[in-house]
Amino acid sequence: MGPPLEQPGDLTRFLGDVDGWLTENEAWALFEDAKRVGRDEAPPLLVDIGSYLGRSAIVMGLAVKRRGSGRVITVDPQRDEQFERLQANLRTKGVDDVVDAWSAGSAQASERIEPRSVDLLFLDGDHSYDGAIRDMIAWRPKLSDGAVVGINDPFWGGVNRMLRDYVFALTSPFREPRLVDNTMFVVHRPEATLTRYELELFHLVQRFLRRGRAWHALDVPLRKRAQVPSFLWRIGRSHDLRVFPGLAGLATERAGRRHRQRTRRGTR
Repeated sequence: MGPPLEQPGDLTRFLGDVDGWLTENEAWALFEDAKRVGRDEAPPLLVDIGSYLGRSAIVMGLAVKRRGSGRVITVDPQRDEQFERLQANLRTKGVDDVVDAWSAGSAQASERIEPRSVDLLFLDGDHSYDGAIRDMIAWRPKLSDGAVVGINDPFWGGVNRMLRDYVFALTSPFREPRLVDNTMFVVHRPEATLTRYELELFHLVQRFLRRGRAWHALDVPLRKRAQVPSFLWRIGRSHDLRVFPGLAGLATERAGRRHRQRTRRGTR
């Protein structure tokens, strides 16, 4: 069953000595999603792309142990000492019996997975545009109907462009966008028709993604905030990803209000 995890702080404390960038809110959202995804006919399969030292893989492994069934595969081309540290962390946190660590590239690993078998996919791999697109193309056929996909670093240039070009395109099979700190979560719905409400919501999400690039452009490449001129820092901070959950909520409310207004006009 694993340790008692009743609130986000419990999970954060348990992960405390595992280095990584997964925030408390992201870890809890991933944990909750991993507990509920899946199909009736088979135990859930969860895939983590970009293992590093195992922070996200451990969260998914804990969820699998909590629910009593399922398997996690964590994929990263890292080798030698860093891969050994990953494996040691999985053992120390007691999830090595449900988490398989693969030292492989993302596309290479996808070839070993059955179509429509992945119920949760966490993408934190190659952040270049070409790499992010390759990951989505390689893993999309592996997703089950209703699978949850978490895309980390949505304001990083290549990932941001991939989200706008691929995930939130008119032909997209993804629905129900939600932003948790620095991860964009969507649900794979390949049979669902894009509604007028979702079209408007996608348009607003695209706008927010374009604006959110300001945070990355002004802060991340320079690494030191003191190097950013103060007036540019204020502009970047106004679009900081930390305000985006509220903006996404406003976008949803606004899109829903317009949808209801149009529906009323159409029925008169």
